[in-house]
Amino acid sequence: MKTEYGFDKLFPLSTFNDPSNGYLVNDTCAFGAEILSLSSATKHECYSLVKAPIKNGTYTWTIKSFLTLKKRETYTRSNEFIVEGSKWKLLVYPSGDSRANGQYLSLFLELLDVEGLIAHGRKIYAKFILRICNHLVILKHKEIEVAKFFGDEAGSWGHPKFMKLSVLESSSNGFLVKDSLIVEVEFKLISKYS
Repeated sequence: MKTEYGFDKLFPLSTFNDPSNGYLVNDTCAFGAEILSLSSATKHECYSLVKAPIKNGTYTWTIKSFLTLKKRETYTRSNEFIVEGSKWKLLVYPSGDSRANGQYLSLFLELLDVEGLIAHGRKIYAKFILRICNHLVILKHKEIEVAKFFGDEAGSWGHPKFMKLSVLESSSNGFLVKDSLIVEVEFKLISKYS
């Protein structure tokens, strides 16, 4: 705890010695201090935006045996990952969700513990890129950049028609190689509370 407060150079000595300023009168000066005391300290919330590069800001998920998964499962979730203190998962519907009519892959980013945010009246702002990686040509990834607040009615955001299945499954396009699909999310900006 700091016990001394003050200024090492409040104003120039010439200003202090000049009688017209009234600091030094008859070779005498008076010093005083006013001490204020706060009865209680309160904790305040701090909201800040973290700009790129965000530590661990890109999460890559490789889905093996994608075509088998497509036949068996309606959707699949990635493992949990943490970005700037928030827990996330990627959610893939291999044959699309109910809005995709079986013709598209649906891809979503899901914020975990959204109920906790809502209970505290908080939201998280995130700017991110959802991406299906091209195995053959890096510059030909399929991606969508999004800016969204999480913590309102829904804890996830995504695109029900992210990628047409006929494009995804064509071997010449390079998205599905050896039945392996690479899905990524790259956070560009994210808010955090402290």
